[in-house]
Amino acid sequence: MKVHHLSKEDWRQSSKLIPNYNRLSPDTFKQLILKNISTTYHDQIQQCLAPIKLLKCVRQLANLCCHFFQLKIEEDYWNMLAI
Repeated sequence: MKVHHLSKEDWRQSSKLIPNYNRLSPDTFKQLILKNISTTYHDQIQQCLAPIKLLKCVRQLANLCCHFFQLKIEEDYWNMLAI
């Protein structure tokens, strides 16, 4: 089994890679979503994201998901080291 050492500074750097969707303009955020969804649903998605409140909610959810998965990766890493 290989031993991997990741310094605290490396963890700090990796946390900077988490996207912050609040920094994107509404149009850029919508385009990012549409880029990853089948073109069949583009019209429906654009209509759903038209209300600003809903768009903000989706952004917050996207940010939370990114943070959750980053924390899960860190947890898995530390659990691997503990074995």
